[in-house]
Amino acid sequence: MKSVNGSLMLRVFIIIVSGLLTTQTYTRADSLGYGEENTTMIMVEEMTEATMVEDSSETGWAWYPMAWRWWTIAQVICAILGVFDNGVVIVIIFQRVKKNRSTDTLIGALAIADLLTSVFLFPLPWAKHVPATILGRMYCKLLYPGFALWLCITASTYLLNAICIERYIAVVYPLYFNRVFTKAKVSIAVAFVWLLAFAQCVYTFFVYIYDDEIENCNSLINTDVGRVVHAYYAFSIRLAIPVLIMVITQILIIRSLHVQSKRFQGMRGDVETNYPPSFHITARNNVIKMMLIVVCVYVITWTPNQIAYLLFNLGYISSSYRGSPLHRSLTVFAFLNSCANPIIYTSRHTEFRQALASLFTCSKPEIASLFAIKDKAKESPVAAETKTENIPQSA
Repeated sequence: MKSVNGSLMLRVFIIIVSGLLTTQTYTRADSLGYGEENTTMIMVEEMTEATMVEDSSETGWAWYPMAWRWWTIAQVICAILGVFDNGVVIVIIFQRVKKNRSTDTLIGALAIADLLTSVFLFPLPWAKHVPATILGRMYCKLLYPGFALWLCITASTYLLNAICIERYIAVVYPLYFNRVFTKAKVSIAVAFVWLLAFAQCVYTFFVYIYDDEIENCNSLINTDVGRVVHAYYAFSIRLAIPVLIMVITQILIIRSLHVQSKRFQGMRGDVETNYPPSFHITARNNVIKMMLIVVCVYVITWTPNQIAYLLFNLGYISSSYRGSPLHRSLTVFAFLNSCANPIIYTSRHTEFRQALASLFTCSKPEIASLFAIKDKAKESPVAAETKTENIPQSA
């Protein structure tokens, strides 16, 4: 009897110990080996083998359940807000599609990219076991590295670059702007931006594979050298180069506006009038200031996360950073960029606020370009002259 009780107690002890050893916290970051995707993706749900949603022995798939921690909830809030407010921007611009000009088209394309980013921000359960099927291999190449999310984030970044370049040409080379930025050419430019973003992200099809040994997804760059190379690559195409383009174009725009302002003041002094500044100058400057804020918000939200990612892979930040509260906070902070632009439009652009009011009150909207400069019949002679010399009607 004693031997039976002893054997039973030994078996219970073994079961408890094995449970403690196998029950552990899994994160998406751990699964990805802290690659580029998990640096800014915060789908870091706590999961245990004891609570798998589906048994791999029956279907070939096994899933960890979602754990609704504060960072997951914050991610969902960002996603919902981004879908809603970017959707509103798209509807408002679509109402004026016949009157849209280059700025409207590019801002609409940016809103579409941010809306899609927000859609792919919704967290998904993480696979514990992946079958060796075509569907399983596609999962490793698409969902595992977050391909769709990063495609949309990259396209959003490059579309913001396109808007900066468009505004720069409109201010500095207005005559050239009228010839180049037609509706057809702007649409081609948007398609090219998406193609470029796809080219930047398509490497995931070759880097992330199905590993037969572990029966799950794996990365071919999950080495010290591979992570460093990938960190420099991601940092360059997602932050360094785009921010450099944004900063240079904004500096050149500000310098050109300063020169034009001094010229305008000189013209006012020559005719000794007290006319107010041209409506076109004021409206154009307001749009430029609004886009400058959009650029600043992008830099502020994404820079901390991407710098931390680069330093982590270079070994300047300890491994404890991965999955830490700081990592999760910087990730959520970066995700805020996908829902921030419509808020900026509302706070800084009078015409957008009026369009927003018309939309929610179901009143007939003004069918005119939203972000481009519209004509005003009553202008001062000096202002009209300034408009003719410096400001293209389509800008």
